[in-house]
Amino acid sequence: EMAIRAATAHSVIFYLKTGMSLEEAGIQAMQDLNDLGGKYVSVMNIVALDKDGTPAGFTSMEDRTYIYQTDDMADYVEAPRTYVEIQKRWN
Repeated sequence: EMAIRAATAHSVIFYLKTGMSLEEAGIQAMQDLNDLGGKYVSVMNIVALDKDGTPAGFTSMEDRTYIYQTDDMADYVEAPRTYVEIQKRWN
């Protein structure tokens, strides 16, 4: 719900277009949720790719991972997500 309302996927792409790295863009898109009004922000997770297909994961919960596999990989990789603290507002 909050990802849709905040256009979080669009935010990641917008920040990439401004020249941010994927890491910077994902973190900024997560931090943008702190500016969102309302009482239903709790947990957010994002997995994104840059223009070269390099993945990155972001989360508002500590110690989370994501899994990816490209067509040239024999097996999948489980990688840590970047933790980004967001205000939790659940009423």
